[in-house]
Amino acid sequence: MGKPLRVLIVEDSEDDAQLLLRELQRAGYEPIYERVCTAPSMKAALEKQAWDLVIADYNMPEFSGPAALDLLKRERLDLPFILVSGAIGEEAAVAVMKAGAHDFIKKGSLARLGPAIERELREVEVRRERKKAEDEIRHLKGFNEEIVQQMEGGIMRLDGDLRITFLNPKALSMLGYEKGELEGEPFETICSDRGECQEHLRKMKEEGHPAQFECVVASKDGMELTILNSCTPLFRDGKLTGYLSTLSDITEWKAAEEEYIAKGLKYDLEKGKLYLSEETEAGKAVDAFQDLLKAGYGGMVITRRHPEEVREEHQLGKEVPVYWLAAEASAEANVLQPELPVIEKEVRGFLGRRRVFLLDRLEYLVSQRGFGETLAFVQRVHELAYSRKGMVIFSLN
Repeated sequence: MGKPLRVLIVEDSEDDAQLLLRELQRAGYEPIYERVCTAPSMKAALEKQAWDLVIADYNMPEFSGPAALDLLKRERLDLPFILVSGAIGEEAAVAVMKAGAHDFIKKGSLARLGPAIERELREVEVRRERKKAEDEIRHLKGFNEEIVQQMEGGIMRLDGDLRITFLNPKALSMLGYEKGELEGEPFETICSDRGECQEHLRKMKEEGHPAQFECVVASKDGMELTILNSCTPLFRDGKLTGYLSTLSDITEWKAAEEEYIAKGLKYDLEKGKLYLSEETEAGKAVDAFQDLLKAGYGGMVITRRHPEEVREEHQLGKEVPVYWLAAEASAEANVLQPELPVIEKEVRGFLGRRRVFLLDRLEYLVSQRGFGETLAFVQRVHELAYSRKGMVIFSLN
């Protein structure tokens, strides 16, 4: 028994229709068919049941192959359409193929009909599977976009150059902006602690791994917000294409945390300030520095003493960088020579919110670089501490 094939034959001649049916049986099909020869009867047949393909004669008294093709397209049905004709010019054949017919077969070459049908049935199945996949992708995309739009948390997308390409309504509300106002802007432009933010972004871009970090951003009205940014790099075909971030406003939580921490500190130090400690009391600057470390601050030290001696005496962990301020380089320790631009570069790379920098023995820089140059350096570091809400302690013996 042949393979069932539901075929709509658009043909005015019953004899010619029978020739087609015999050729289909010879090709291994068991046709289930209906013959029509006018536009109304073809439309009724298409509405009545589903078909596997349409075979149409080119010339008929009340209808035509091109008209049948137009009707099929208007019905929005993706069915193989094969045109059969006894005598048709090459120009007309090309025109109907361009209009969307899948094949053209002369009535004297009906042996081609079976292979043509087999090919077109395969291709229509491929098209349907592709359309199904595309519909599913569109559905999922719409579903995902709806989720993103309705999420309680802020969602932000960045391109590979860390420019903002999307903010969901929650993120826009959090920052006080309207849709489209920040698109195309670098993310760092809204960061108040720009230096620290740049460092996080640079590291994440270089390493290509998910990262979570706190950053202070400015809302449109100038209010500072502390944001927890959970950022994931996005890849396509192994190439980095951008980043997806979830943004959580932790401003109130951070304020409560800092208030709690401040109550346990020995010294009442304010963020964004530079403190000069005259060492009439030995180790007072280091004591204040350690106090902040215990409260969860990150720290960095530049000292005239050997770094290992300082680490051991004050029990500083390896996470605290300690530099030896000395005129000569040393292979056994991190040495910074008394070049103020070099020292300032290190400070700029480190200082930020909840970070404290200790420079032990400021008078050594005065002796090496002079009072005026050192004073200008101190002023620049003070401005840096203020802008980044960090803390700086200088000891002066």
